[in-house]
Amino acid sequence: MKALGWILLIVGIALAGAGGARNGLAMADVYANRAPLEIVEGAQKAVQDARTAVTEAKAAEQDAEDPEAAKAAVEAARQALAEAEAEVVSLREQGLVEGSLQESVERLQAAVPASPAPGARLLDWLITGGPWWGGGVVLVAIGSFLARRAQAQESRAPSADGQSADFPGTIERVLLELEQISAQIAELPMDAPSTEIREHIDRIQDELLTPLVDARAQLQARHGTQRFSVYFGTFSAGERNLARVWSALTDGHSVVARESLARSQAEFRQALADWARAEDG
Repeated sequence: MKALGWILLIVGIALAGAGGARNGLAMADVYANRAPLEIVEGAQKAVQDARTAVTEAKAAEQDAEDPEAAKAAVEAARQALAEAEAEVVSLREQGLVEGSLQESVERLQAAVPASPAPGARLLDWLITGGPWWGGGVVLVAIGSFLARRAQAQESRAPSADGQSADFPGTIERVLLELEQISAQIAELPMDAPSTEIREHIDRIQDELLTPLVDARAQLQARHGTQRFSVYFGTFSAGERNLARVWSALTDGHSVVARESLARSQAEFRQALADWARAEDG
């Protein structure tokens, strides 16, 4: 069912894309005047802003403490106005401006249709895109439904070894094991032998953490990518800090080992809380 869902989804996207492309070409002429309107409106605003700047610069020149700077500001404003007006002349030569700027803006605005309401827009897409677009949308909906349904079934299915992933139960067991390790290294001096503790960490990794990592696809199918990534990211941080405990003990740095162990315990506890929120939806 999952494969069928993905096939329908892909085919639906392709068909909808083909219909949408037809619709895009058909609507291109309808909105052909939108770009010229934006150009003329921009030129109009540039002229208005430049004229305002000239007026303000002249007013400031009268009471300016630095006459030379004020005069330079007026000249700069006039130059900006000249450039804006030159752009209008260029647009007039291109036929975009006829009469005044305001008249040209109003003419182009009248040539651009109002944006249709969402319902009308959907109908236009269906009419213009034809059965390809409509059929594609239907297949996308069906394919998405089948794929999500199959994913939900997978989330409830056992793993390859016949066991369902028990994330909270496993993390609780890990925390109990880490409490034992915490007691073992609480007073461990620097460079003290730590072979037994490191072997204990190896067993936690092999018997508890690695099976959860192997079952991550089952967990992701259960909660979806977004919720899964929250608690599994915290879980991974706890796993990394536990690996730092092992490395610190190997190097004889018991203080670093205790600090890393405390962070690992906090992250595994947070992973449990994140899991509970994922379960609540």
